[in-house]
Amino acid sequence: MTLDGVVESPGGNETPHPHGGWQSKYRSPEAGKYKIDELASVDTLLLGKTTYENFAAYWPGQTGAFADPINQMPKYVVSRSCKRWSGTTAISFARWRETSLR
Repeated sequence: MTLDGVVESPGGNETPHPHGGWQSKYRSPEAGKYKIDELASVDTLLLGKTTYENFAAYWPGQTGAFADPINQMPKYVVSRSCKRWSGTTAISFARWRETSLR
């Protein structure tokens, strides 16, 4: 999150937000290692529909230390419908509220 509260569009053009791409200004080997370590600390991704659609459009075609775990781990998306991405389970909001995924 940026100091002015911007969370969306960290990489650039994911959405039309005027401050898209803010994260690219802070790239460093240390930040990259932090993100890889952060990803290694989880075994499942829980995503909202919009984030999921952005991830599903980009990550399946990527490989490497960050992409491989994302592509291989189970993914849950809170949505009635979604594009298929390996390892994805779509769950309704009602089901999400009733599960231990919260």
